[in-house]
Amino acid sequence: MSFNREQILDWIQNIGLDQGADAHRRGWLREIDLRDDGVFVYLEVPAGDADLPRRVTEQLRQQLGAKANARVEVLVRIARAEEACGCGDDCGCESDHDDDCGCGSDHDHGHAHSHAQPTDDPNEMPKLLGQVKHVIAVASGKGGVGKSAIAANLAISLAREGYRTGLLDADIYGPSMPLLMGSRQRPQVQNGKLMPLETKGVLSMSLGYLIEPDSAMIWRGPMVMSALTQLMQDVVWPELDFLVVDMPPGTGDAQLTMAQRVQMAGAIVVSTPQEMALEDARKAINMFRKVNVPVLGLVENMSWFRCDNCDKRHYLFGENGVKREAEVQQLELLAQLPLLPVIRESGDQGDPVVLHNEEVAEIFRGMVDKLLAKVEA
Repeated sequence: MSFNREQILDWIQNIGLDQGADAHRRGWLREIDLRDDGVFVYLEVPAGDADLPRRVTEQLRQQLGAKANARVEVLVRIARAEEACGCGDDCGCESDHDDDCGCGSDHDHGHAHSHAQPTDDPNEMPKLLGQVKHVIAVASGKGGVGKSAIAANLAISLAREGYRTGLLDADIYGPSMPLLMGSRQRPQVQNGKLMPLETKGVLSMSLGYLIEPDSAMIWRGPMVMSALTQLMQDVVWPELDFLVVDMPPGTGDAQLTMAQRVQMAGAIVVSTPQEMALEDARKAINMFRKVNVPVLGLVENMSWFRCDNCDKRHYLFGENGVKREAEVQQLELLAQLPLLPVIRESGDQGDPVVLHNEEVAEIFRGMVDKLLAKVEA
């Protein structure tokens, strides 16, 4: 690229937004991310004007794109009403900043003041996704155990049973749902909020719908938490019976954000049978227990491989490892899924396996029955 971050910031400071000051002076600018495939600008704008994100996005994308002669993506988060702007001059909070700062106080001009700040305790923040009856996290301690494929097929299985179901891809660094669900469509924006995509009878949202397939999300923890919050708060999720959340592997920021900001029905922990995966699955179980999220059960993936020639089961990663762990943890074993080429092929083709393979569909129906008995008891 023929420009750097300082040049981008200088250009932004010379683009007046919405007939006012620039994003930096208003205090809206949160981060500038330069990548091989373009410039990504992250803003946080005040609540109160539903069309503001659209106007700001169009202005900044068009004018900054012309200056940089590169692709520009603008991601806008709407601040909660209680999150104050800090009242710098022309900050964009609809204050005149003259004798009256606009905060409703009788103080004289120049008198030190501050608006209400967001609580430092995440547990006191308002819960998100209140319109969803049951939010279920599909998690794993380790990547590569098939968690995302299980989340996608579980969501479709719930929808096929007649439940209004959504699928949230919370894996910010490695979003898989565009591939697994067979959709690269960009979500529409209405009144400054994203509309979830409807695919295979399921409403879904993923950061992967908003970026190029090969883009790397090189973000620190705070940006990950902000992006995940935006996928919950700034998406028009309707009333749902279930929202299946494909969690990233591990026990980090995304898991903590979900536990603090959402009233979760529980979590499913996915593992393969070998001790290498089980060691990390235990960490995931303990993490959910520490943040008071019920663990609904375990799923063993890649339990066995059935040979085409001898028709025998071969336990490539060990036999019944997750089943034994479920007994130790006093948790239910929700399902054991075989290692089948059709599961991999279906995922690569964006055609989830439960839609056309009765053997696997039956296993997921059994998993759905066990989950229903737990969450609707």
